[in-house]
Amino acid sequence: MITESSIARVLETAHIEQVINEYVSLKKRGANFLGLCPFHNEKTPSFTVSPSKGIYKCFGCGVAGNVTKFLMEHEHYTFPEAVEFLAEKYQIDLEYTNRKESREEVDNRDSIHIINSFAKKVFIENLETEEGTSIALSYLKERGLNSVTIEKFGIGYALDSQDALMNKAKEAGFEVDKLAEAGLLSRDKSKDFFRNRIMFPIHNLSGKVIAFGGRTMKKNTKAPKYINTAESEVYLKSKVLYGMFVARNSIRKEDQCFLVEGYTDVIAMAQAGIENVVASSGTALTPDQIRLIKRYTEQITIIYDGDEAGKKAATRGGDIALEEGLKVSILVLPDGEDPDSFIRANGAAAFNKYFRAEETDYILFKVKKAVEASAKNPVKKAALTNEIISSVARVGDPISRSYYLKECSRILEINEQILIAECNKSRRNLLSKNRSKNEADASVVATETHKYISEQMDGITEESYLELLERDLIRLTMEYGPKKLDDEQTVTGYILEELENIEIDNSLYKETIDLIEKEFDKGNVHPQEFFLNNQNDRISELAIELLSSPYELSENWGKRYDIMIQDIRDNFQKDIQSSVTRFKLFKLKKMINENKQKMKDEKDEDQLKKLQETHVLLHKVKQDLSEILGTVVFK
Repeated sequence: MITESSIARVLETAHIEQVINEYVSLKKRGANFLGLCPFHNEKTPSFTVSPSKGIYKCFGCGVAGNVTKFLMEHEHYTFPEAVEFLAEKYQIDLEYTNRKESREEVDNRDSIHIINSFAKKVFIENLETEEGTSIALSYLKERGLNSVTIEKFGIGYALDSQDALMNKAKEAGFEVDKLAEAGLLSRDKSKDFFRNRIMFPIHNLSGKVIAFGGRTMKKNTKAPKYINTAESEVYLKSKVLYGMFVARNSIRKEDQCFLVEGYTDVIAMAQAGIENVVASSGTALTPDQIRLIKRYTEQITIIYDGDEAGKKAATRGGDIALEEGLKVSILVLPDGEDPDSFIRANGAAAFNKYFRAEETDYILFKVKKAVEASAKNPVKKAALTNEIISSVARVGDPISRSYYLKECSRILEINEQILIAECNKSRRNLLSKNRSKNEADASVVATETHKYISEQMDGITEESYLELLERDLIRLTMEYGPKKLDDEQTVTGYILEELENIEIDNSLYKETIDLIEKEFDKGNVHPQEFFLNNQNDRISELAIELLSSPYELSENWGKRYDIMIQDIRDNFQKDIQSSVTRFKLFKLKKMINENKQKMKDEKDEDQLKKLQETHVLLHKVKQDLSEILGTVVFK
């Protein structure tokens, strides 16, 4: 186990905005950073990162957490893995209470990562063998790949053997069943899945190997030219783009992403200095893959081979990208060429020149192809026009839609009003399909955005108001605890003193106050990081919720109870005193009501007199507290 002091050192050093910026394109917004949420599909950024608090919060879907929580949710790390990742990133030496861990103690997902990393190492080492050098390395050199590129992409070779990898893995202590789960063995677990193939490791965004692609080196074989690892717990083909781990920073910097078909296309372009490129690896493009690109840019150029199959693949991907709000262009290479062959034959400068000359807006590309394909064939022209209209309907911006329709009308010589009517019909159909989902999303946004803002007048109860008051005291203690209210007393000390002998009703808030009091008794007054990174998940999650929320007391609460509500951020000393006073007044009201009921029920005159004296005293205290607060609270 990692020691608590090491964990604390890592969390103190890690910059949450730096870590998250490797996965999400963040833009500065005041003291915080804003980006598109990586946990749900959104078109308007609502994912906020606060460097000062070390937390993130999406006001769209409600997810929130600190830097380790982000890595655990996004990269599916365990907590120790997240800490180790950050320690490596920030070059921090970790201390362990017990470094030994059996493989049985590592969960299945981690096991697959470990096995894949081992397999990658073996495949790379195989390049140095006599077989690997003569078959694989010579082939890679013939394709123009240099040693730097081969190493950068971790390219390797699977020997032409039934069980070379399996035997090495077993020698290293890996179980056959785990190798099979990682997709490295045949279905019957009797032999290696990859044999006599150039191996391309596929990485997730944090650099972990999640799968492999293999190109056969056999000639005159019926076996597929390329095969991939089967899907597993760590590898879902529809959510992964080859090369994204290498390309993401360049994509963000260039604000442009090239999308190609194959591994070698990505590698050849990267070697030529064009690094903002990823591949769909021969599969049909999916919405999840487009959303992955959208984290880093909203501009995509789809590059496909010049044959008919390549053009069809480009148009399928373009519609998906449009619907996700991206600006899409197409680059079709000359017949018989792919990015790999084009760059090898002509070089990077020629490619860039060709790109500038031939890149075409996706919809205008479809219009051009429609004109070429439907000359003197009105039936075909109508069908292709409907396809174009379907694409235009996916464009979210109404001005862009209007422009495309005008161009379609001009080039295709079709009445613009007809195109507008058909586009509106197509768009209504699209919106209708997504309506229930969009309404659900809108509901989530509304609910989460206002989750910590007080309820409106309808349905307000004293119990929910008490919960809010207790919650506010916890938040203030977490946010301002070590700050001084005066020369002698901290916020934590003041709140604990004022709450002495007053019961907290909510169990989680009571647990939190008890922890604060226990630490205070030991001489510790902790800043918010103590709560945000607390090993008690309930307390850390509460801290993240409270400290990442647009949290304030609603004016409607004040109207309900005749309270003057002030902005919490204006003057924290005064606000803390006000919050404590409101809480005590609420408790006092309950005491007054309980005392009234006792006076009603009491038959003994002496006891009744005592209750009446108590009633007068309670009202006097209430009046004093009301004057402190600056208003009459309860009537």
